[in-house]
Amino acid sequence: MASAKERQFGADLLRVCAVCLLFWLHFYLRNGFYSVEANDFCDHMAIAFRSVFMCCVPLFATLTGYLKIHKVYSKGYYDSLVPILISFTLISFL
Repeated sequence: MASAKERQFGADLLRVCAVCLLFWLHFYLRNGFYSVEANDFCDHMAIAFRSVFMCCVPLFATLTGYLKIHKVYSKGYYDSLVPILISFTLISFL
């Protein structure tokens, strides 16, 4: 297991993948995908890809938990979770 100060290539790679999935997911929002009926194979493939792209948010949440696993429970630990919980709550309400 890597120390807290050492960069973890796997975590960085996962973060890059999650960001790419997030961009592709938002592309669907901007190209009129949600107003078209699925009639052919390409439409069904687009739906399948969208389902894969939806894993971007759980990837970020999992990565946050993984990177905080070796933290010592203290007031600072819980204080560092507050911005994450606030942003999650606000975005959920939107």
